[in-house]
Amino acid sequence: MKRVFFVLLLVTITSCASFSENFVKQGELSLYGGRYENQRWSDNLKFERVSWFQELTLLFDFLYYPLTEDSPFYVWLGESERASLSGCHSSYIILTYALDSRKISRPDFYQKLAAQGHQVISVPTFRSHLRNHPDIEKLSLGLYDINGLCLEENDISVSFPGFRVVTI
Repeated sequence: MKRVFFVLLLVTITSCASFSENFVKQGELSLYGGRYENQRWSDNLKFERVSWFQELTLLFDFLYYPLTEDSPFYVWLGESERASLSGCHSSYIILTYALDSRKISRPDFYQKLAAQGHQVISVPTFRSHLRNHPDIEKLSLGLYDINGLCLEENDISVSFPGFRVVTI
């Protein structure tokens, strides 16, 4: 009995030790369907996702969706938002979450984007539509900041202290 307890204790300790580091995970997250006035569509709003973790705690989350004129979600943009994004090489809707701004902050992330020639754009009309999507609450995205991103031709390269560099 003591031997079984010791083995279980050893396995538990070593498995927890493997999470004592900072790491970055990449994946996807989808919101299903959409609606604008009397229009309804079944296309997915499929975000690519990059998440920065300290051990098992999510410190910063970045979701991005390439928004093109042929996307049904494009109608969620207001006129001024469309005008702001029209001159971009490529346009994205981005969602950001920061747990502790003393470790990784949104302004620091936005500054890294600006230093590479990219521009974060306020999209209040799109934000309102997205915040009212039923999947936002299901996926616990209520604390995420929602903006547009005007991307220049180069990729996004992000590095935070203690984490590997991520190129998007």
